[in-house]
Amino acid sequence: MKTLKILLIGLFLVLGSQSFAQDGTSPFVNSTHVYTVTPGDGGNNLVWTVLLANGSPAVPSTDYTITNGTTASASIKWLKPNDGTNLHYTVQLSEQSTDNCFTLRQFQVNVITNTFFLIAGVDANECHDEDGNVLAPGASAVTTVDFTVTLDNPTFLLGLTTWEFDLAFSLGSYSITEVKVGGNVVNAPYNSISIPGTSENVTVSVKVTGDVETAEAVTMNVSNGKAIKGAAVSLDNDSGDREQILTINALPATSAITTD
Repeated sequence: MKTLKILLIGLFLVLGSQSFAQDGTSPFVNSTHVYTVTPGDGGNNLVWTVLLANGSPAVPSTDYTITNGTTASASIKWLKPNDGTNLHYTVQLSEQSTDNCFTLRQFQVNVITNTFFLIAGVDANECHDEDGNVLAPGASAVTTVDFTVTLDNPTFLLGLTTWEFDLAFSLGSYSITEVKVGGNVVNAPYNSISIPGTSENVTVSVKVTGDVETAEAVTMNVSNGKAIKGAAVSLDNDSGDREQILTINALPATSAITTD
């Protein structure tokens, strides 16, 4: 009687991290998740692959991308949601011994449409901070405009570690002197700004300086949004309005007082 030698005893596949209620089992499209095994032997060859529901290979760079695909922990970014044709993906791990025997482990994954997005605040007009103060004609001075970036509520309620975004600003004759996000000064180019997962929104305070008698529109654009829980990352699905325009109204260009 032939005795089968089990190469992997107690081998199991677990998620290296979870992101939201949508985790490595049901990930968002464009999210990245880590899949992990405990090898039977550290010297064996490990190969991760992804299969379609019909068992044929999924297409790299179309269905998914994989990093560290020959190690005990592979990072997979899911690029395409499942549909009526491909009902699920299968993550497969092959461990091959030096005797050319191998064990397969499989894990079913259902990739769903990404619902995560960021929203900028509403457009508004306001007076210069020097409104009502005594100034010389044609004076220049600093004023602050407060923008808002908000995480969509369903994603916020799922308990992130952090969320991130990039900011860009455009304006005319005024110039930026300082940018604060959540009370903390950030420096150009204002990329990968990280917000705790306990905050659903954050204030972006921008100090600008210019001629108080000239109206100025300051535009903030939010991009590259990321929702992060542990090692799992989901990208903004781009469905939110991520532009906010705050207009600084001109103060009246009153001349100096003269007398007879």
